[in-house]
Amino acid sequence: MSAVIYQPTDLVGGKRRAFLDAAKTGRARLRDSDGTSIVALSEAELNALDLVATWSDERDRLAALLATHDRALTTLELGSLAWLHSLDRDDQLAFVAELREALVLALSRRDGAPIRETVRAWRVTAAELDDPVRRQVLLGRFDARDYVEAGHEVAA
Repeated sequence: MSAVIYQPTDLVGGKRRAFLDAAKTGRARLRDSDGTSIVALSEAELNALDLVATWSDERDRLAALLATHDRALTTLELGSLAWLHSLDRDDQLAFVAELREALVLALSRRDGAPIRETVRAWRVTAAELDDPVRRQVLLGRFDARDYVEAGHEVAA
């Protein structure tokens, strides 16, 4: 946090630019005349912090559910994470671990991209496994006899 504390009069005076620059590059503190402290920061950083807070709660809730249940979680138990229902327990645990790493990275960078990328990748995986045919192809036993070499036809 900035050691400089701005006053409301600074926003109309010569320190307005310094206040804005401090907010863009970190945080700027403004003390109102009633003593209230207000902090300004970039919208991108605020969005990243919101993502970290939201997904930290979601990760903690899922980790607690997985720790207390030996069976598959219901969509009701998963709640806003119901899209994970097509993943088995090991994959859900892997999601929890990957999300934890993404949260640490996002917080250290003050950038929500690691969280968005991790969640997007797992949503795609869950959607693919939600389709029975794709699930069988992706997770089924591989037998080379089930496949034939594609022929090459020449158009006449």
